[in-house]
Amino acid sequence: VIDGLIQKHEGIDPSPRDMLDLANAVKKHGTAAVLVEPQYPRRNGKALAQETGLACVEIDPVATGPNDPPAGYYLQAMRTNLHRLEEALGK
Repeated sequence: VIDGLIQKHEGIDPSPRDMLDLANAVKKHGTAAVLVEPQYPRRNGKALAQETGLACVEIDPVATGPNDPPAGYYLQAMRTNLHRLEEALGK
């Protein structure tokens, strides 16, 4: 379940109020981790994780990458994502 988005629009940082509302939603819903993508700045995700005591985990949706990826590129990226989630969630 997604409890909210840190950056709703590309290039527009959340306001302090947006961050407070998101921190409250995360605490209310028992969110397990803050997920960030490598294509976006991590500072807001790290700040939210620190504020809420959650792990900040980078998950790569492979929205960008090499133009001519090597065989197995996507599969390896998804395995890395799975490993990071397992570590963060204690599975």
